[in-house]
Amino acid sequence: MKLSEQPIKVSNPGIQQVRRFHLGNEFIGDMIYNEGVPMESDRVIVDPINMSRSKKMPADATTEDLLIPIFKQGGLVYQSLKIEELRKRTQDQLAGFHDGIKRFLNPHEYPVGLEAGLNQLKTELILKARGIDT
Repeated sequence: MKLSEQPIKVSNPGIQQVRRFHLGNEFIGDMIYNEGVPMESDRVIVDPINMSRSKKMPADATTEDLLIPIFKQGGLVYQSLKIEELRKRTQDQLAGFHDGIKRFLNPHEYPVGLEAGLNQLKTELILKARGIDT
């Protein structure tokens, strides 16, 4: 784990995956979680910069994991899409964001956070590395 005085620069432990939440055709937030550990809460994200800020995703929101492995145990498990398919996916993904997030002047902040258990583990490791007893 890499420590820093700036919270945004502190690395996250574990093997990470990103889960995108959407209601209908609109994306409402992304959760970073540790793949190898059961989730403490599959619907709450914690702001990695300000741990007092969190957001509960609606129960009816659907999800999609974004990171796709290319290799597993040394073997190729993914075939790349054709350029036309990649372009279409990118356009579809961009269409899912609210216009307020995509604008260049005063854009809205898109919610991205750590899963509650990952945030707790990260905090414990930081305190331990700094010699602070919990």
